[in-house]
Amino acid sequence: MNTDFSSGLINRPSIRKVTSVVVFACFALASGTAVANTKIPDLTKGEKPGLSKKMKVPLSGNLGPTGLIGWVFHQGVDTGLSRQILITEVANGSPSFGVIKEGDVILGASGKSKAPVDFSSDARKSFAHAIAEAEAQNPALLHLKVWRGGKTANTSITLQTMGAYGPNAPYDCPKSRKVMERALAYLEKNELKCDRFGLNILPLLACDDPGFPGREARMNKAREWIISLIPRKDQYEGMISDRIETFSKIAWNRTYTLIVMAEYYLATKDNPSKDGITLLMAIDAHAQTIARGQSMFGTMGHQFAIQGADGSVHGPYAVGYGPVNATGLAAFIGLTLARDCQLPSAGTNAQIEQGIKRASNFFSYYAHRGTIPYGEHAPWEKSHCANGKSGMAAAAFARIPGMEDEAKYFAQVAVASGTERLGGHGGSFFNYLWTPIGANVGGELACATHFKQITWHLDLSRTWDGGFYHNDYGNPGYHGPTFGKANLFMSSPALLTYAFGLKKLHITGKDWNAKTRLSQKEIEDAFLAGNYNPAERSKDQLIGDLASFSVVVRNSAAKALATHKEDAALRAKLQEIARNKSHPSRRGAVGALGWFGHEDCAAILAQLIQDQDTYVREEAINAFNKMPLAVQETQVDVLLKMAAELKRPPMEVHHQDPMNSSLVSLTQILFDKKGLLGTNLNAVKKHSSMEQLYAAIRAAATLPSGGVRGNINNVYPHLSAQDIRALSDTLMQLIEVEAPADAMFAEGIRSGTAKMLLANHFDEGVEASLNLFEKGGRWTRVELIRAWGQLGPSLKAHASWPRVEAALNGYNDSDYKNEAAKALAAINSPKAKKERFIPLR
Repeated sequence: MNTDFSSGLINRPSIRKVTSVVVFACFALASGTAVANTKIPDLTKGEKPGLSKKMKVPLSGNLGPTGLIGWVFHQGVDTGLSRQILITEVANGSPSFGVIKEGDVILGASGKSKAPVDFSSDARKSFAHAIAEAEAQNPALLHLKVWRGGKTANTSITLQTMGAYGPNAPYDCPKSRKVMERALAYLEKNELKCDRFGLNILPLLACDDPGFPGREARMNKAREWIISLIPRKDQYEGMISDRIETFSKIAWNRTYTLIVMAEYYLATKDNPSKDGITLLMAIDAHAQTIARGQSMFGTMGHQFAIQGADGSVHGPYAVGYGPVNATGLAAFIGLTLARDCQLPSAGTNAQIEQGIKRASNFFSYYAHRGTIPYGEHAPWEKSHCANGKSGMAAAAFARIPGMEDEAKYFAQVAVASGTERLGGHGGSFFNYLWTPIGANVGGELACATHFKQITWHLDLSRTWDGGFYHNDYGNPGYHGPTFGKANLFMSSPALLTYAFGLKKLHITGKDWNAKTRLSQKEIEDAFLAGNYNPAERSKDQLIGDLASFSVVVRNSAAKALATHKEDAALRAKLQEIARNKSHPSRRGAVGALGWFGHEDCAAILAQLIQDQDTYVREEAINAFNKMPLAVQETQVDVLLKMAAELKRPPMEVHHQDPMNSSLVSLTQILFDKKGLLGTNLNAVKKHSSMEQLYAAIRAAATLPSGGVRGNINNVYPHLSAQDIRALSDTLMQLIEVEAPADAMFAEGIRSGTAKMLLANHFDEGVEASLNLFEKGGRWTRVELIRAWGQLGPSLKAHASWPRVEAALNGYNDSDYKNEAAKALAAINSPKAKKERFIPLR
């Protein structure tokens, strides 16, 4: 319906609920940050939309199957304050063509009322809900309130009748089938090339249903693209050799291509070949290179773990800034699929089983502790989704008999992630791909519960001609018809989600393990977790919430209870629960005691860090970190002793706790620069002993994480020469041996320790710094050069001066070219004070 905008309009700017306004109250964003003084432009008054970072034009998104592209006010990924939609593009031939124009501002929308009212909540979500309402009608009229050139009118556009989503959608849902059928027709004409990883083969397989026209052509296309993924003979020979592939981003290509190839073979049993290399041979080669490329912890990053000089594998990752668990989990899933291909090579099958075990040992640690973090770090506690990693973990563990508990946990977390669909490091594509898959691991009802929370976003992603658009306000470089820089189609995650009801692929539900199905109660708890608001809960409800599976809920409830710090009865009740080994809220109550921060709470936590329950023990340690330093100080001896007891060989992999997480927490409590001993050692002198401090430092020095070891640097300024000598063996070891995990920060403790020895004029520090200079990174060399310069003429008298002088004269880093010259000038300065070097041992 085309409304004439020359008549029937209000001849003045409309009086609206949202005008140009400055919001002074803090607004909580999806990213977890708070923004004050937020200016929201009123587009009907000529005010301009804001530009996102690095954008020259407003960052616009698709507005469902209308043919419209539009801008809404957003703060990062959050559009909650938007009340207007600026139209920036209208597609020729679309339902909106000839009705809506570029520059129009949509003020309201409805799929039922011909007179829509102004948006009173998130304009983008409200528009999506109106689309769903309209598509359920016949005719499917979307009614719009539109501002154009100072005038406002109601108009409508006609969409295609699709019906409403069924109660169990995407299962048993006619609308989901219509979305798939339209999308498949679009793909046949528009997606003519295999994408970067071959991911767009998966929707062709997942939607392989005789009821959809064009099946034969799609299967032929899938076969053609699979053949294109088979490596050349020289690539194949490199993959099956004993060498680690080191190409940039190689782990992404190998892991995802393995998933695609294995799913194709398992779905079709077709084994095509190219240049003498069959698909099964290619699957074998990919599985080999992936299993060989895992670190000692079962992790990998953009690349595979570095290979030792002696050809050894499965050592520290030691590449760039460290592991990326999004690729490690893709490897995990790919290996489980390759195992099911029943490859003829016994050797490869053995490597696959070992690779699955390494990955499952590492990632299973995070079950019931939070979500899987970016790298070899502590569990993430601030959200459920982790940009798709929770869903990936659910998909992987569901395929391993005996690990159904881990699968259920991550499936439940994925269901709770329905409100966290937007945003993610590097873009949200893999969130769109894996989080619904993880929710589906929990069964049809779990999937439907998650699906209901994301349909608004799926409907906005659908284009008028049947395709999908990647809407991601948080990452402008990845926003648009495809997942930008990675060249991945939004149709892949969208169609895999809609196709769950067909159960054609293992990742979309084929042969799912029935033991991973979530109960009605578990699904309700997951929904509550995803929509949790502690302000709406009573004290008794908050205490009950401390029993939640979700660390997000437990922490939120604990902090809410702690706002009643002076409620002695409440504090006593939580202490009683913390002591009660059978109370369901015990673990959460332990965490709450930390937020209360009272000395009597600290005394109880000091007892609980020796508890037999691993989770309670960990929670008690973490709770200390939330307490005031003055309260922590009274228990410093307990904390130091606990740290010392957790010492273990740094190169041993402990499958129950790969990163020695309790010692990580204690190290941060004790040695962080704002921690208990970060500014002085008064607490040790008052409540413990230097010998106990030494023992804790020796333990912290064995942590796998180089970044956490780095906290020890904060203690160095407070140590005497006698203290340093007492720790000499540990200190030299810290310099000589790089930590096996958290490679990005692994050199900080090495250079920091060397600099400390140099600053204290310990003889052994010079040679140790030279050895580190030869194998350390770029910034480490700069740091050591500066440290040498600070020694002045004293250094020229040292036996290692010729090596130092050669290192300085040979230094030619263009970015820091003056550093060596400055150091040499300081060392040769006749005015500088000379100090004698003293032995460390």
